[in-house]
Amino acid sequence: MMFHPLKTTDMKAKLLKHPITLTILALLLTSCFATREVYSQGYDEYYEDEYYDDYDRGGVNFNVFYNELRPHGRWINNGRYGRIWIPNVGRDFHPYATNGYWVMTDYGNTWVSDYSWGWAPFHYGRWYYDDYYGWAWVPGYEWAPAWVSWRSGGGYYGWAPLGPGININININIPGRYWTFLPDRYMYHRNMRRYYNRYSPAIYNRTTIINNTYVYNDNRYYSGPTAREFEQNTGRRATVRRLESTNNRSARSTRVNNNAVSVYRPEAGTSRSSNRNATVTPNTRSSSSNRNATVSPNTRSSTSNRSSTVSPSTRSSSSNRSTTVNPSTRSSSSNRSSTVNPSTRNSS
Repeated sequence: MMFHPLKTTDMKAKLLKHPITLTILALLLTSCFATREVYSQGYDEYYEDEYYDDYDRGGVNFNVFYNELRPHGRWINNGRYGRIWIPNVGRDFHPYATNGYWVMTDYGNTWVSDYSWGWAPFHYGRWYYDDYYGWAWVPGYEWAPAWVSWRSGGGYYGWAPLGPGININININIPGRYWTFLPDRYMYHRNMRRYYNRYSPAIYNRTTIINNTYVYNDNRYYSGPTAREFEQNTGRRATVRRLESTNNRSARSTRVNNNAVSVYRPEAGTSRSSNRNATVTPNTRSSSSNRNATVSPNTRSSTSNRSSTVSPSTRSSSSNRSTTVNPSTRSSSSNRSSTVNPSTRNSS
């Protein structure tokens, strides 16, 4: 039996005789492009692959974070973000909401944590939510009063942790569960957590983005509502305190008085891991993860080996997305000079 190839003219003629087929093909093509366009606007698309380099400045290093935070949580090797920290807290824990409060300073709204370890993960690095572990912290080396996005309106203030690599100019499509809302009149109450409202579409839609930013050491962050805005919205006076820094390890808990807020900012370690994504076991190198893969921070599938200790001779692959960090191993570090805040008081 002999088969003859179908000529282009014959194909066009056949398709024209079947308008239903043409309609179905057109719909399929349209849906494919529409899906791609909508997804490209999603939260995860704004993650920057060069997250690690962006944060490789300042006066702290991974060793400082590791040693200070190890008693209060677990260090895990993550296939995408490298070394992450899981705090020993309850499932209801929420960054910038649990066990702390806001204080207005000359640097903007500053988060004061009642956790003894709060000086680190609420002022450096970023938080994201993992369906398996809950809230996880990705180390960073730029200090800020808080790494959050802000909203206001309808009698409320709202804030949400900025995820890893989220550009400071991006304020859209942050997952709903990241947001905490508070009636604006309670904004600077020490016990503000009594009045929280978790994410509600009704409240969210009554608010708009606050784009007030502050620049420090060529680093920008959202400073949140200003004292004037707060006073106009609530008719109440906002106390603006002076922000002071100390590198005295005995003063790691933030101290607040009527005039100032003293925060711990270590300066001793000027070197830091040059490759946060390296496997943290002796003589072990991790294979590169697929950093271009699109993975939403709040959609994690569980794996069979999500938390395992890595032996010295083991090579970590991207399939082993979470392994326990070996404390005796450090990546090679670079020696860079640290930037000292003029208001920093060197402890003797």
